[in-house]
Amino acid sequence: MTVLCPGAVATEFTVTAGVTQTVQRLPRALEIGAEECARAGLDALEHGRRTVMPRRAVRLLAAFGAHAPRALWLPLCRRLMA
Repeated sequence: MTVLCPGAVATEFTVTAGVTQTVQRLPRALEIGAEECARAGLDALEHGRRTVMPRRAVRLLAAFGAHAPRALWLPLCRRLMA
């Protein structure tokens, strides 16, 4: 089993879900194409990796969030997702 944590995936779902404004505010470094995302997930599964975050920016953001004070992290998340 492999957990795939890609961050934002560029698909038509954003239009269908009505969240295009939210996605437009995200830094492009946090976004990944659907094909690249699928390829990274399948490659990780094939090589027996438990977790994969295909984008370096997503890995850095996750590491920061794991160690940042909540008083700093939650407002940042709110700003990214509002």
